[in-house]
Amino acid sequence: MAAWEALDSILEVGIAIAGFSGVVIAFGRKEWSSRAMFLLPTLLDIAFLTVVLAFIPLILLTTSITQPVVWQIASAATATYVAVVIPYRTVRIKQLFLDPSHLGRRLGLIVNILVFGLSLINVFWLHTSWPHLTSLLLMLLLAFGVFSFLVTELWTNLANVSGGAVKRRQDQDNWLRR
Repeated sequence: MAAWEALDSILEVGIAIAGFSGVVIAFGRKEWSSRAMFLLPTLLDIAFLTVVLAFIPLILLTTSITQPVVWQIASAATATYVAVVIPYRTVRIKQLFLDPSHLGRRLGLIVNILVFGLSLINVFWLHTSWPHLTSLLLMLLLAFGVFSFLVTELWTNLANVSGGAVKRRQDQDNWLRR
């Protein structure tokens, strides 16, 4: 598979995740926890930035810039994004997931460190496509994890709401029977 084909696939998946997150937001817009309120924009951020970071090399590959320089520029953009986002997310995640052993907190930090490391290695040493593509795939994996958390929370909220509605209906039926 050529690098541009992989970038095209990453673009499609990033756009799909962003689209499905809109569906999740629409279905669960009534009551979200503080974690979910943080993770909703985080999900959109990861999905949209993955799309943007996949577009950068696609655009640069159409110019006269050599391929090693294209991958250096793309990886530098990815490293810059992660370097800006990691401190903010780390502080917010510490506030929301109080337990330091929380799996989501650990995985998010590990993925961000891997993406940052791969990007820096590619900028200064490798100058090839696979580290950038791997970084984008890791970002999509992180987005899918956030999406899964949100869907699980939505499912739990809907079950609680419908369970409450069933309970209210049973109470009304019992009152009518008296």
